[in-house]
Amino acid sequence: MWFDHGELEILKDDWMSEFLDEGDKAKGAEYNEVTDINCPRCDKKIDSINDSKQRHIIYEVCTDHGIFMDAGEFTDYKYDTLMDVFRDMIYRVKSR
Repeated sequence: MWFDHGELEILKDDWMSEFLDEGDKAKGAEYNEVTDINCPRCDKKIDSINDSKQRHIIYEVCTDHGIFMDAGEFTDYKYDTLMDVFRDMIYRVKSR
């Protein structure tokens, strides 16, 4: 799913917006290894980054135009869970 700048934040707070993320989450996770993605707006190569709050979510960003998320990532991004807190703690320990 492609989100222009600002759309991701708006949709995160919209009721039932997770239904937009209808792809297969397991299949989407397989695409985390794909790194040669170009921006659909400007065609430059975009970078893979970890979300700053939920570091297990990896998405692709064009700094000029927006964010691309694989299937399942938007739904995961939308909901902060107790598991996300534990994942973040583990990530911080491993990063030291």
